[in-house]
Amino acid sequence: MELKKSWKIIMAVLGFAAALCLAYYFLETRFKVEPSALLEEALDNTLKTKSFRYKVNINLISEDDRKLLSDIQGEKASNGDYHLEGTMDGDRIEVYKTGNTTYIRGGEGKTWMKIPGDDILKQELYMLELNPLGSFNITSANSIKYKGIKKLNGRKCFVLDVCPEIDNEFLETYFKDFTYQLFIDREHRRIVRADIEAANKKDSSKKVEVKVELTGFGDPIKIKTPAD
Repeated sequence: MELKKSWKIIMAVLGFAAALCLAYYFLETRFKVEPSALLEEALDNTLKTKSFRYKVNINLISEDDRKLLSDIQGEKASNGDYHLEGTMDGDRIEVYKTGNTTYIRGGEGKTWMKIPGDDILKQELYMLELNPLGSFNITSANSIKYKGIKKLNGRKCFVLDVCPEIDNEFLETYFKDFTYQLFIDREHRRIVRADIEAANKKDSSKKVEVKVELTGFGDPIKIKTPAD
């Protein structure tokens, strides 16, 4: 009787150990991190997103000063329409783009300036406030370091530190020596936050800090023409 009971205990312990091994193998297989592969997958998943919501915060930093350049939140629909509002260089701004028409309202004004066509968009194509995904046109990486898992707004994220080469006309014109800290949603493998820092090309003591946050991937966003 005692032998039979001991045997059951042994089998239960072995079963529990086997379950732990299987769980460990599953987690290691599913969440094993190869930094280069993870970066490539996250960039691909993020850049192919057609609709999303975002926040962009840009600060210019010097030894004794910190200047807020932009603080913008916006949303982009799958058809390319978008809406953004916030501050740029100290001034309030709100922009709608619906179809081939752009509506702009600045400062404390209540009247919309209506601009036919999309010439303004072509001129500002690489501005992060209008095109936050443009900051993720990474062509290569000089170094990629996996920094573990952190929680961001309740979701678990892989964290990568990356020193990239980028293809972004606005950033490349004025800055160099880019460093990115990327927060990548563990489940969907998309970038949900990027903390970017770079040095001024003319004066390395001056820097830019950019924070990009992305949410609402794939949401059915519809941008309506603003009311007068």
